[in-house]
Amino acid sequence: MWHRGHTAVIRGASARLEINSYTNADMLPDWDDPKRHAQYRKRPGFFYQSLVREHGPVRWLTLTSARIAYEDERAALRMDYAEAVLIIRRTMAHPNGHPIEVTEVKAPANRLEIGYHRELADDPDIDLTPQELSDSGISLVV
Repeated sequence: MWHRGHTAVIRGASARLEINSYTNADMLPDWDDPKRHAQYRKRPGFFYQSLVREHGPVRWLTLTSARIAYEDERAALRMDYAEAVLIIRRTMAHPNGHPIEVTEVKAPANRLEIGYHRELADDPDIDLTPQELSDSGISLVV
C-alpha cells in the first residue's frame, strides 16, 4: 500500500507548485507509531534519512514531463485552460531499481525553468540555504 506522505502547495511570486510524496507504508517499520509518523511528516529530512538508513544504498531517478493540465490541477495551481502542467517525478530506489519513495512536483510549465544542480552550481556539492537559493533566482530544488 502506497502512503501519501508530505503534501504542500507552495505559493511564489510567479507560480504555485504542488508537491506530493509517496512511499510504501511497509518501508519503515515504525510508520504506524503515531509519534514517529508525526516526526516523518514534520521533518522531511528525517524521513529521507530513515529510508536511506533502512534501505540504503539508494539511487535517484528523475523524470520530467509536461501535458495539458486536468481541471483539478488548473484549479489548484491557478492555471488557465489549455496551459501545460510540468511534472517532475523523482524516485528514490534500491540499486536494482525497486522504488522506495516517489516525490512528484506539479507546476505551470510556462512559469518555470529547470536546471540540473550539478551543471549549474559552481560547487555541485554545496548546500545552499533557501535564502541563498532565492537570491540566485532558484525557488525549488528537487
